[in-house]
Amino acid sequence: MNARKIRITDHRGRDAVVALEACRLKLQVSYQNAPGRAFWPTRVVKSSAAANYQALMRHFGNEPTVAKALIDGDPELDLEAAGQKTGPCRRVFVDGNGEPMYAARVVEIHYGPDGTERERREPMSYSSNLLDPRPWSGKILPRAAAARRFAFTRKYLVRHVDALTFDFLLELAEYLESRDSLVIIGSGANGAGPMILERNGAPMLGLLEGRTDGDGYLLILHLAAFEFRRPLEAAQ
Repeated sequence: MNARKIRITDHRGRDAVVALEACRLKLQVSYQNAPGRAFWPTRVVKSSAAANYQALMRHFGNEPTVAKALIDGDPELDLEAAGQKTGPCRRVFVDGNGEPMYAARVVEIHYGPDGTERERREPMSYSSNLLDPRPWSGKILPRAAAARRFAFTRKYLVRHVDALTFDFLLELAEYLESRDSLVIIGSGANGAGPMILERNGAPMLGLLEGRTDGDGYLLILHLAAFEFRRPLEAAQ
């Protein structure tokens, strides 16, 4: 399988096409509880369709009545189903009445920072922009500030593909390590726009971290799904 490629521009304005490699955990992970007994994750039933929020609203009529019912009893619990192991599962889409949908129209729903719905539209098709030309953004963030500001969901190793790109990435890693910082890399004219890894993939912000060890280097591309903001900043 061919490695995924990305075009990167460094602090000197030079660019190169290099490889992306998924960060995989090579150690075998095991879980133990306090007494030392082994355990493992299991998928279980949370509730049945007859006990979800929409079903409770249809049964009780309004939210205050549902709230009172939750306080007085546990209508959201199906004691016959809750907690049972499911085994292999397949996702099934249902309508507002809990009935299976055999034909569904996918719609993009966009929400504002305050959580209110802003727009509904037909899904748009996006292509990957990993190989698009991108200038050096110049947006440097200290590591501690970046860790508190963004929610990182994925990360990739940035690897050289030949001797020239090895020198290119080594110098870039030294530059970032000397500043103990991450740099934003992305799309657009200023190099700070969202990155799309695959066709119709979720747009994410890319931040590059660099470290060195003698003549070796480590470059990690962190992908952030969203940025943490204070309510006042989000409202502005």
